[in-house]
Parts: sequence; structure tokens; C-alpha cells
Amino acid sequence: MKRICKETHHWMPDENTGKWIHSSQSVNLGSYWEAVKAVYAKGVIYWRCGEYLLWYDTKRDLAGSVMLPAIEGTIDVGVYASEIMFCRAWDGGIEVWRLTGGSRWDRLHATSWDGMLDAFDLCHSQSEMFFSRHNIIPVEFDGQFVYIVVRLRNRYSTPRLFRWETETGRTEDKGPINLRQTWYHTKVFKYANSMARVPQILNGTF
Repeated sequence: MKRICKETHHWMPDENTGKWIHSSQSVNLGSYWEAVKAVYAKGVIYWRCGEYLLWYDTKRDLAGSVMLPAIEGTIDVGVYASEIMFCRAWDGGIEVWRLTGGSRWDRLHATSWDGMLDAFDLCHSQSEMFFSRHNIIPVEFDGQFVYIVVRLRNRYSTPRLFRWETETGRTEDKGPINLRQTWYHTKVFKYANSMARVPQILNGTF
């Protein structure tokens, strides 16, 4: 199920009672956006909503938003070393950004498709057509590799997983992959570490 947001509201677990209480914090986006892929880092929950990265501080009961560095192409927001990372695949190549200080984006890595075409078994004269002819989805950055899923557009074909090493620029084909869109949009990282104890769930009776 897609979550469409215009104004966000938050519920947080009470550490003493284990019950969920409604927060007074909200964020008004001004228009409707689809909220996807929540992530968690340093006590703050983040999720992408259109051109915004929304955040909610579970300890201080504060909420807000920050603009993403870019939204052209396909993007992924994840966590590495407790830092929020932003990966983008667009017609110019791949970029990796880090959120610094809660408000500033620093670009850490970037490459054009020219340096990756050998792994895709394409000649360099096809670099301009590569992005337009393929669905390219960045799915994770682990500090060393950016993982991307590539599939031909407008035809049935099996997606393949590639990884780009940011230091060496080498790209490897890791083989076929079955990436479900619902899993990609709704997966959540490390929520359990910050939640209050919920007995009915832990006892398997919920």
C-alpha cells in the first residue's frame, strides 16, 4: 500500500508503559507526495517523500524536513556508518551524497556511464543511450560499493545486479536478481533498536 503524504503526523512508543502516544509534531509539505522507504540513524527516523527527506527525532519529539540534493533519475536513501546516504542514477551517471549536520548534503562519489559500459557489455559510443534504454535503480551503498539493478526498458527481461566500487571505479556484474518494488519501497532498517518494549508482539500473541 502506498502512503501519500501532505501533512505528516507521528506516533511514538512510551518507554515506561510500552504504549504508543501521539506526538504534537507535524510537517506540512504543501502538496501530496508518496512516502517510501523509512530508514533510521542516531535516534532519528527518515523517509523520502518526493523532493523532501522527512525526519522525526524519537528522543526529542521533533520533526522536520530537508530538501534532497537532486531528484532527477532514480534515487535511494539509505544508512551507512550511522549516516544518511543518498544515491542517484541519472543520465549523467551515478552519485553518492551524505547528509551532514542534518541539513547539508556533501557529494562523496560520482562517475559517468562511460567508465561502466564495459561491465554492461556496451561500446562507449552507446553511453548517451544507455540510461534512456534501461531502468537503473540504485539499491544500496555499503561504504565501498554502490549496488544497482539494471533492466532493459519496454520489454520483459531479467534484472541484473551490478556493483560499482567507488575507490577503483570498477563495475562488476553479480548476476540476475528478483527485486520486488513493494519490498524496495517499504523496507525499514533498525527500527527495533529504538522501540519501546511491546509485550504482545514479543510474546507472539499480537
